[in-house]
Amino acid sequence: MKRKVVAKIPNLGKRAIVVGAGLGGLSAARVLSDYFDEVMILDRDELPDDAIPRPGVPQGKHAHLLLAGGLKALENLFPNLGNELMRTGAEPIDPGFDILIEDSGRDIWPKIKFGRSTYSMTRPLIERVLRRYVERIENIKVRGGCRAHNIISESKARAATGIQFQMVDGSRETIKSDLIVDASGNGSLTVEFLKSTSRRPPEETSIGVNIRYASALFERSHICDDYKIVSSLPSAREETRGGVIVAAENNINQVVLAGRGKDIPPIDGNEFLSYARQLRTATVYNAIKDA
Repeated sequence: MKRKVVAKIPNLGKRAIVVGAGLGGLSAARVLSDYFDEVMILDRDELPDDAIPRPGVPQGKHAHLLLAGGLKALENLFPNLGNELMRTGAEPIDPGFDILIEDSGRDIWPKIKFGRSTYSMTRPLIERVLRRYVERIENIKVRGGCRAHNIISESKARAATGIQFQMVDGSRETIKSDLIVDASGNGSLTVEFLKSTSRRPPEETSIGVNIRYASALFERSHICDDYKIVSSLPSAREETRGGVIVAAENNINQVVLAGRGKDIPPIDGNEFLSYARQLRTATVYNAIKDA
């Protein structure tokens, strides 16, 4: 008779601090909760109860889609995530059946059911669902309205030993920590800490991007052949405009128009429609013209 042996997870310290309550920060906190007595998440924004965009997520108002690999990775940390997303309104997507890709010079793929789904939703919705998962974990504390200013170290140590942050009322607080994860999005906290401790900052590579895009929400309307996602791509050399439709919660479509170089998509409602009408195909325009 074999006896099952369960390995004990080693405790790595008393407290870990995660800066940033976005998807990266929430996922990191979930992992750290298995190894530390306490995990604290600090975010500069007042975190909303509803699924609404917040200032600390610059791309939060633009269209989002959770790819199958991302869903699988997140469900390893947050079991049943897909069901919870669907319960809160996310749209199930079968990649082989629900996505139309209009690419110049290529035939449209036939509809084939893959038998596995991912989900599309607004960025605020998936963030809210993950945050509620994390908030239910006993040793994780989420604090909004805390703007991290700098990572600190003791005078004789070059290791990070805590973080200083400012609260909404302007007061400052310093909390000691055994581990700090900078999930703030731009890494500036980490870079400044490396400089302050006479360490060489990481090398950076800048890549210029000459594509701009504008997003809008439209009420859900019929798309040809009942597709839920459309990607209308330009012919790369001759054309500069493209468009995307992504279904989301509350019976809405996330619509993105993109332009290259000086061809900048507008944000005015009528001009937005006019721009969509000039895409290589009429699929996007037809789906939103009366919505």
